[in-house]
Amino acid sequence: MNLKLIDMPIIIKNTLENRTQACPGCGSVWELEPQESDLNECPVCGVAIETRKVTADPKTRTIDAVMEELDFEKIHRTMVALDWQWRHEGVPSIETIKECARKHLEYAWEHKCSTGSGGLWVEYEGETEDDFPMLRLSFEVSWAGPCWVRKKDNSMQYA
Repeated sequence: MNLKLIDMPIIIKNTLENRTQACPGCGSVWELEPQESDLNECPVCGVAIETRKVTADPKTRTIDAVMEELDFEKIHRTMVALDWQWRHEGVPSIETIKECARKHLEYAWEHKCSTGSGGLWVEYEGETEDDFPMLRLSFEVSWAGPCWVRKKDNSMQYA
């Protein structure tokens, strides 16, 4: 059986995050222009290659990704319904909640620790194989603990 190849571009993801584009089809290499789209075509063989834009540093990318996952509108609606006020400013706006969340995420990244306030909680969950912090952002309405029994006098201890 003879199979005929169809002249159709193959989309291959380029996982490199630099300005150099290498074609996996023919091996040619060229520099990407800043305005080039996400889909580039090899100028030599015509293979379509999906490229990732050059993006910010790992800290900014991680924090932006975590921020994207949290539903800040839902948090704000909850705070309004509960009349949950911060300091003397009343119920914070969505933008204020986002600013506070970003500050906590940056602090957790820099200090490799968990932190939070006002219902926002950033959990430091260790590091990736590339030594970058893994962070989780949540909004907690109610929580308890930690608590434990002291062995010495059997008294209950609260943190």
